[in-house]
Amino acid sequence: MIDYFETTWDALVENGSSRRNREATKHFWDTLTADKQRRAHDNITRKLREGRFVHYDPIRAIKENCR
Repeated sequence: MIDYFETTWDALVENGSSRRNREATKHFWDTLTADKQRRAHDNITRKLREGRFVHYDPIRAIKENCR
């Protein structure tokens, strides 16, 4: 089973997000439904693969990509 938070977090950090926001980001992540978590993961990793912009603030990036 994929750990969507870990793979999303790794992708965000590789994109320039600060590692120090991990705890707050994980807390926010845990408030999302499984569907929103998967959607955020899929959208963020796809956009980064395609070279598209993903916000550097990890919480904002997740909020923008879980819709």
